[in-house]
Amino acid sequence: MVRFFTVPVLCLAAAATLSCAIPALAQISDAVPSVTVKYNDLNIGSRAGAQVLLKRIEAAANTACGGAPEIRQLNQLASFEACRRSAVARAVVAVDSPMLTAMAHGGSASSFAAR
Repeated sequence: MVRFFTVPVLCLAAAATLSCAIPALAQISDAVPSVTVKYNDLNIGSRAGAQVLLKRIEAAANTACGGAPEIRQLNQLASFEACRRSAVARAVVAVDSPMLTAMAHGGSASSFAAR
């Protein structure tokens, strides 16, 4: 069975505080940037597999959000980080793996379940 998901990204910005970091989304468009992440080669129930998948998700989110802007572009950097965090969070939820969810929250599955 081939397992994969797509990391959709919506650049949501408060009108007064953030501007969108993705030039393609600066214009109104129906297209939402996405990157497919395959994980059929991983055991996402294991800590090691979940860590590898989380790294892949983070890399896909960076790509889908347009890549990190220069550090001096603070508004764009804030928008990029918000986009990236949102994309990673949505991808983790979409995979629906307790181990991956725990890894994304900085713990192990057992410590996450105890919360």
